[in-house]
Amino acid sequence: MVSLRDDFSSGVEGRVIVLFDSNMLLMAVQKPFNLFDEVYRVLNRAYRPVVLSAVKSELDYLANFGSPKERRESRLALELVKRCEVVDFSFSDDADNAIIEFTRKHGRVVVATNDIELRRKLRKLGVPVIFMRGFDHLDLEGDIY
Repeated sequence: MVSLRDDFSSGVEGRVIVLFDSNMLLMAVQKPFNLFDEVYRVLNRAYRPVVLSAVKSELDYLANFGSPKERRESRLALELVKRCEVVDFSFSDDADNAIIEFTRKHGRVVVATNDIELRRKLRKLGVPVIFMRGFDHLDLEGDIY
């Protein structure tokens, strides 16, 4: 796990940070598309895949205590997390609030989520959001600077 640094927002080689929410990771194991390739297609640039520790904790909980279907899907989503940088960012025990606070404190962040309420809050903050359009591809809402 990576700890938060002051220069975190600069990204690796200036890459934009894509912060994945648990429902986007779960969607990637439920639907027939490659999450990381689709994000690259939508952004048309290299990016830095990041998962907050609160999001990973949500998936860990579901992998251990969810229904059989939730356990199976969460374990597969945790395999996707292995391809991301896990950042220890503790704001609250709620992953959505942690995501919102992370975007407030860091620049050049795009959030990948299908959570309608979280998307609404991020839109008010002017944070670009990647979301599922239809059943097989992603789309971008907002501008990347």
